Amino acid sequence: MKLDVLKDLGLSGNEIDVYVSLLKLKAATANQISKESKVHRTNVYDTLKSLAEKGLVSYTVKEGKRYFLAEEPERLITLLREREERLRELIPKLKFLKASKEELPEVNVYIGITAFRMILEEFLERNETIYVYGAPSAALDVLGPFIHSFHKRRIAKKIKMMHIYNREAKDRVKELNKMKYTFAKCLPARFSSHVSINVCADEVVFVFFAEMSPKQLPVIRIRNPAMADSFRKYFFLMWEYEPKEGEEIMPGDLV
Repeated sequence: MKLDVLKDLGLSGNEIDVYVSLLKLKAATANQISKESKVHRTNVYDTLKSLAEKGLVSYTVKEGKRYFLAEEPERLITLLREREERLRELIPKLKFLKASKEELPEVNVYIGITAFRMILEEFLERNETIYVYGAPSAALDVLGPFIHSFHKRRIAKKIKMMHIYNREAKDRVKELNKMKYTFAKCLPARFSSHVSINVCADEVVFVFFAEMSPKQLPVIRIRNPAMADSFRKYFFLMWEYEPKEGEEIMPGDLV
């Protein structure tokens, strides 16, 4: 019989041996328990005391002798629940310790479009609005058929997505605006960039769409709530941008 799981409940080796022996004996003196469990008699009393404090052992007195009894094994489940409850009470205090220190951003650097596809898949699991800006038309070609599958699954999950594309992607903007839960605009030409910035939940992801192989594209992911919130604000600043007087305007531009 594998009894190591009882150690996970905080029982010592002696406690396990004594408790199991007492289950077999039903009611026994400390001397009988010592012989059955092979735990030295001087240690049996301390062990019985600790088991009694855990609610696993009780005793009765007959003819002046103390007989110990093992509580039903179901009591171990109760013991587990009590430990779980104490842990639940401790968790908020542990979280406070973590929150009391400034949380450093988690930064990961990847190479290749496959990594970016994996990140987009993870975005779908977050079930939060996705913001993308600075996206060039080349992004569509690099992502290939994957992006069509991505949008289909995103829409099925009713996840909103807002895009701000470079000027040359105005045709793509028209296509996106026909999709459900999708909103898209174009940047004025002077704001065009090779860097796409993607924000979802507490993550900001930068993808450098330069003229290089898709397998060589640099992808930088930063996890930090404050930073993600700042980039979301910057997104809406760009979304609400009003062109200056005399600035060239084209259909789909930010207005």
